[in-house]
Amino acid sequence: MVMRKGSGQATLDGSADLIPLKAGQMVVVSPYAGCGVMPDGVVELTMVFVSADYLVEQIARQHPRVVFDHASTHKVVECLLQEPFLVLTLPEEEVPAVYDSLDALVRLTASGSILEDFSRAQYEVMGVLLVVMGLLAHQQSDDLARCGIAVRPCVPGMGRVVALSTTVREALVWIRTRYAESWTLDDLADHVGMGQRGLTKAFQGQIGRTPLMMRDRLRVSEMANLLANTALSVPQIAQAVGWSCPNHAADRFEKVEGVTPAKWRNQVRNPA
Repeated sequence: MVMRKGSGQATLDGSADLIPLKAGQMVVVSPYAGCGVMPDGVVELTMVFVSADYLVEQIARQHPRVVFDHASTHKVVECLLQEPFLVLTLPEEEVPAVYDSLDALVRLTASGSILEDFSRAQYEVMGVLLVVMGLLAHQQSDDLARCGIAVRPCVPGMGRVVALSTTVREALVWIRTRYAESWTLDDLADHVGMGQRGLTKAFQGQIGRTPLMMRDRLRVSEMANLLANTALSVPQIAQAVGWSCPNHAADRFEKVEGVTPAKWRNQVRNPA
């Protein structure tokens, strides 16, 4: 949440604390925390919602010299976001670029074209996230050290943003709506009218992972949701997301999340 104009006080749901907020500052709110603003007169705010999984993935891609897998990246995010929300001040030289990216995102959202022009939206979101990640890493470096994470100063690299082809877009829609079904790469290639090798190469070039890797990530994401919000057993959840073998599902989950499904469920339901 970025305060563009005016001033006010940020407040966390369930807390009586009020934190002064002025133009050029942003509030980074951790998942499941609610935050509001009590304005001093007229204010202009822009809010960007980013899933924790997306943030973890981008940190892993942009800081390869700091984190080496999703488990260590989760550790970095958890360490940086120990508080329900953080107030960060944008460097003066970064304000114009961040505001331009926010304006572009607002226009895309208002016009309803954010999905059709996803590559542009991704580019603008990354423009904001790179600044946020840099501020978090610098301002919270002591916290990282206390967590046992050694951060070597480095400039985040801007990930290559490539426009998604019509074929890849069509394949993504198919994967997202049918990730829990049983299908092969041949089936997907036939659906979009492209060869296996060409489709895999297009995915790797435009998204950075293969179609089957994308399907696995969607299954793991839904497993995490069901582990957190239902009483279903791991074998039942594995079958629900498309994996017939619970052990294979647990292996795939641990590879992405860094912990077993049972341990992940326990951590979510019984946070330290």
